[in-house]
Amino acid sequence: MSVSAGLALAGVSAFTAATSHAYLKAGEDKLAVRVWSALLCAALALPVALWAGNLSPNLWLLLAGFALLSFINQLTMVVSYELSDFSHAYPVARGVVPLAMAILGVFYLGDTLTIPAIFGIFSITLGILALALGRGMSRHGWGAAAFTGLTTIIYSLVAAQGMREADDIVAFLAWLFVTDGILLPIYLAWRFRRDAVPRLRLAWPIGWQAGLLTLISFATWSFAVRLAPVGLVAAIRESSVLIALVLASLMLKERLDQWRIAAGLLIVSGAAAIILGAG
Repeated sequence: MSVSAGLALAGVSAFTAATSHAYLKAGEDKLAVRVWSALLCAALALPVALWAGNLSPNLWLLLAGFALLSFINQLTMVVSYELSDFSHAYPVARGVVPLAMAILGVFYLGDTLTIPAIFGIFSITLGILALALGRGMSRHGWGAAAFTGLTTIIYSLVAAQGMREADDIVAFLAWLFVTDGILLPIYLAWRFRRDAVPRLRLAWPIGWQAGLLTLISFATWSFAVRLAPVGLVAAIRESSVLIALVLASLMLKERLDQWRIAAGLLIVSGAAAIILGAG
């Protein structure tokens, strides 16, 4: 029952993650949109964090590591979306996440996986990577998207460990959002100085929507990894590339072809195997 609940939460996370990234891609000033996301999440989480109380020293170390990794991830994500189409960059960035998280979850967090789950993870991984093949991305575009994916894997593992070690998961999650909202706004203020506030003002209409979706996406993912193996959660969450394809077509007017549709069906079959295997 708990695994099924975890996968359901991962499905919610998938939808909100893809939508928040589509808003980010649609924004003229992607860095300012991402800063609004960080600020909104931190502002909403701060009262909860102050009410929930303090954390153990080890959890603070995990939060510090997460904040640094997330900062690097967000910068490379912005660059990636500036260099490539959303329907190209997003699959590359998310392609190896399910398989890598499954392997690390088994060896680092002690997760166990069933045969249908393993099949589903491989199927989703292949489907996501197939979406990225032959898309004509530049070398810099590939590099930015791939590095975004690498940092996503590492910070996700750090966050998953913290969620499992924390006695008070609400406190840990609240402080995670608070600490995650520090570095990126400082970077924007340092880089653009007097232009920082005007940039934020222009990005607000998209920024607050992306921020709210980001909050929901990561909160549901964080609770999901408490209930189900991280490899299964990652596989379901990264199937958000299917949602991203639809959003890329509807919101961003990017073209879909038969190759992408076939890859999408492979992802669907993998997600079905995971859900059926979870009972």
